[in-house]
Amino acid sequence: MVDLSSIHEAAILNGLTEPDLEKLGAIAYEKETRKGEQLFSRGTDADTFYIVKEGRFSLTILLRVLDGEVEAAIEEIVAGGGLGWSALVEPHESIYSAYCTEDGSVAALPRDAMKALMSSEEGLGHRFSRNVGELVGNRVRVLQDLWIQEVQQSMLRVSFWTHTKTSMDWETAVRPPRKHGS
Repeated sequence: MVDLSSIHEAAILNGLTEPDLEKLGAIAYEKETRKGEQLFSRGTDADTFYIVKEGRFSLTILLRVLDGEVEAAIEEIVAGGGLGWSALVEPHESIYSAYCTEDGSVAALPRDAMKALMSSEEGLGHRFSRNVGELVGNRVRVLQDLWIQEVQQSMLRVSFWTHTKTSMDWETAVRPPRKHGS
């Protein structure tokens, strides 16, 4: 059992009643986390949803760069934040990796227990599902913003190189040829 009262104002717990928090706490277990620890990785079975009680976590995606790969941080999650929403949404496969960047702890909510609780407690299930939907929407916006920035930068590079080539072609076309020996 985990006491969730210390993070009761967390966005992921928005609108939940004290009895709701007690029911969630009853199926949760606390996990201590250490800096550098990986909580979950992309492509693995998402079997647990986490609420950060203390510490910081970095959500990352794997990018292929030149001949290698790099984990790129897309968002930092702090106390009150939710991690591992894929545990609650089909097909239950993690789309991010999560690394602890500052010692802390999380309330871990196993997927099967969460699904059972959300099915048996419709009010709790509705409120929590709404909050998970907001969490997913926020993550999509973060990725969309990153993608838009990258597309804009790519378009600027294309524009620069296109403009540079066009300028060079134009100068060659309108410049009179140089006379040799003058």
